[in-house]
Amino acid sequence: QESAGIAPQGGLSLRTTLTSEPMTSYTPPPSDDDGSSASLPMLLDPKFHGSFLDLSVLPYNPIREVPVVWDMPLSGAEAVQTIFGNCLKLVLCSREGALILQSQFEQYQKEVQAEEKHALRKKLEERMLEDHQRLRMQLVVDRPGGDVVYYQNHHDPTSPRNLLQIVEKSKYNEEENGEILEVTKMNSFMENSEISHGSTLFASVPIDFDPPLDVKFSHTSTHVNVDCSTPRGINRGITHNLATSVIMDVIFSPNIYDVARLFAPPTEAYGRAVVLVRHPLERAVAAYENFKVVNKEKYGGMTLPDYVESEFFEDNILTRSLSGNFGTPLAKEDVYTAKEVLKRKFIVGLYDRMQESLERFEKFFGWNLNIEAQKCQETEVQREISKQSSTKIYSNGDENEGAHPNLTSSELASLAERNRVDLSLFEFVKFLFAYQGRVLFGVLEDN
Repeated sequence: QESAGIAPQGGLSLRTTLTSEPMTSYTPPPSDDDGSSASLPMLLDPKFHGSFLDLSVLPYNPIREVPVVWDMPLSGAEAVQTIFGNCLKLVLCSREGALILQSQFEQYQKEVQAEEKHALRKKLEERMLEDHQRLRMQLVVDRPGGDVVYYQNHHDPTSPRNLLQIVEKSKYNEEENGEILEVTKMNSFMENSEISHGSTLFASVPIDFDPPLDVKFSHTSTHVNVDCSTPRGINRGITHNLATSVIMDVIFSPNIYDVARLFAPPTEAYGRAVVLVRHPLERAVAAYENFKVVNKEKYGGMTLPDYVESEFFEDNILTRSLSGNFGTPLAKEDVYTAKEVLKRKFIVGLYDRMQESLERFEKFFGWNLNIEAQKCQETEVQREISKQSSTKIYSNGDENEGAHPNLTSSELASLAERNRVDLSLFEFVKFLFAYQGRVLFGVLEDN
């Protein structure tokens, strides 16, 4: 039976039923487009290198290899996630897994509470029955002088005198049997506080809550109950052998080095990495606008120059993420590492050529879209493109090439200065996009 996205679909996951078009050779580019050295020979992090296959290892093997989308912030990965999940009907591992796990924890808590309430009620009923039987055999009456007289109950227990004595005895039991009181209080609290069992009580899932792998539909897509965007989620994935399971198809993660741990030996699976790269200045402007929206009350009026000089600004995030250098000034070695990782490990796509980039990803992984999936993908791409108007840098051929519709030249210059390493690396990305198009995908010329 043909699925709405990819044909054919089998079981929970499509990965084991797909085959790739045979791509038999790829050699990383030896130089940039201007003839200069693209990068010096670099030794990559051994854990990362051993976890992600080089592009020169062809063809793609859907049995032992897992597509991994590097979720670069504000660079289109969210749209790719919607397309892969909603249009192609693939099972995803992303940050959405945290919400699914939280929902499962809330359900688990409700079940535990129901069991506890049942057990408490049963215990309370047993103690009340014991007290009632004891009361029927022994009655207490307080005399004015303070003496306590015990009567053996040989009379009708429902007589006025005995009823009064039973009431008095019940008061005595309340003081003596504190355990019953506590059980009753707890039971009453649980019955009257159902409305409090909301998100505030389950803001975080205990680390020891570790259910088996499962998939749930959330929003527009199906996700596995693992958060592949955090170290804790990756740890959970390792524990449950997520990489070798047949329960999911694609991983989305913002940390390419952390997610590599899923494929570390002795795991018999490898990652295949793809990424959409956005113009560094466009991404920085998008980050600035997003920051003001998220922090509207406190920083809604912050200017771009103030943002660039603030602690919230992240410079050269592309180079830093690829090199792993987040704490010190970038050096040439960091740029070399970034280029080496990109050209050896990644199918690179461009944010402003999203449709073409997606088609390359899909061709590499052997995902054959039907007409419905193609239309769905085109719609999502157009929706993402429509968001670019306030962040778009005018490109080649435009009258205002290199300018920005909402920024002054000085603002743009300050932003460029703080991202000059990424701007240089982005030129290599564009070169690599054209190179891979020719070598891997048969694109005769770069449009």
